[in-house]
Amino acid sequence: MSGERHHRYWRVYRTAGGHRIIRDELGRLSSHDYAKVRAAMDEVVELGLRAGKPLRNVIREIDAEGEHGVTYRMLFATDGHLMQMLLALVLFNKKSPKTPPRLIDLAETRLRDWRLRRTTLT
Repeated sequence: MSGERHHRYWRVYRTAGGHRIIRDELGRLSSHDYAKVRAAMDEVVELGLRAGKPLRNVIREIDAEGEHGVTYRMLFATDGHLMQMLLALVLFNKKSPKTPPRLIDLAETRLRDWRLRRTTLT
């Protein structure tokens, strides 16, 4: 259908060995902090990429305010048919105003790994 919105959805990065790093990190958060991160993720599903801050190339970032003054950042990228999949690549506790370049590098490395394995499996 013309004009039909494509549904966005989240997936988490999985290593070649099947380890879902982001899922495990989310599971270690308090229920309050988990809910805040999920709300930020849901906002990207609803509003699209404008809800995430562009960092470098295709890597974007969302922030979530946790308890006790903790702020979490999640780095992600789009993938899949029509780029509707939102791939969570890195989750970390924000300690400085600027995202450390090494974490953006890590997100880009994980995205390349994800895409390489996806194409070799199909």
